[in-house]
Amino acid sequence: MNMHVRTKPSVPCNRWTDKDDVLIRKGLERGLSFLRIARDLGRSEDAVKSRCTRQGISRPDYISKARRSNAAHAKSEKSQIEKLKKHDASIAQIARMNPVKTDPVPFYELTKHQCRFVVDDSSGVSMNCCGAPVMGGKGDARKHTHCEHHYKASIGVR
Repeated sequence: MNMHVRTKPSVPCNRWTDKDDVLIRKGLERGLSFLRIARDLGRSEDAVKSRCTRQGISRPDYISKARRSNAAHAKSEKSQIEKLKKHDASIAQIARMNPVKTDPVPFYELTKHQCRFVVDDSSGVSMNCCGAPVMGGKGDARKHTHCEHHYKASIGVR
């Protein structure tokens, strides 16, 4: 009888080393993400996170606070940009709903008594503005640069 003994295939075992732990700590101190550290070590992100948990390795407090602060700032900045886009879209919509019946005037030809609300998509000194008489009066500076219709549009009054 010929008995064949089966052995496990020889697969290299990726054991964690002290050097790996040092690289993880240095990466966290530099503010690298777990994914970036994992790629540098040739491991999965979950494996690196698990190793950190088992070994008690954590991101330094000053890095954690800075990352949270930057993330919060980016989130609030993004929401502010979205609000501005919606506001600008509503202003443009209001301005188009009841356009002032004057011929557009190039910006460089405006006098101080003409509305400076831009009525086309051009930019620079050749952009076309409303040109209607401005409101004037005390208070909001927009009253000195916009006609009544565009002033109301810029403050969101319909």
